[in-house]
Amino acid sequence: MAQPGGKLVIHVEEATLKRDTETFGTMDPYCKIVYQGKDHKSPVKNDAGKHPKWNYRLELEVEDVMDKIDFKVYNSNMMSDE
Repeated sequence: MAQPGGKLVIHVEEATLKRDTETFGTMDPYCKIVYQGKDHKSPVKNDAGKHPKWNYRLELEVEDVMDKIDFKVYNSNMMSDE
C-alpha cells in the first residue's frame, strides 16, 4: 500500500571512500542522487581525494515514502560525463 510522500530534504555531508581511482593526481569526487529516473548531482570537490566534504542540500518531492533513492559517488573526469 502506498504511503503518501511530501518534501524530503537530503544533506550530503561527506564520504570516506575505500579506494582511489586516480593513477596520477587526486580524485575530484561528486555524489549523484537518483530518484524517479532523474539525476541530481552535488558539486565536484576538486582534489578532495578519498575524503570529500560537500555540504550539499537537496529538496525532493517524493510521491511515496517507500520509493527508492540511489546514492553513488563518482570521480569527475574531464574525458567523460562521470
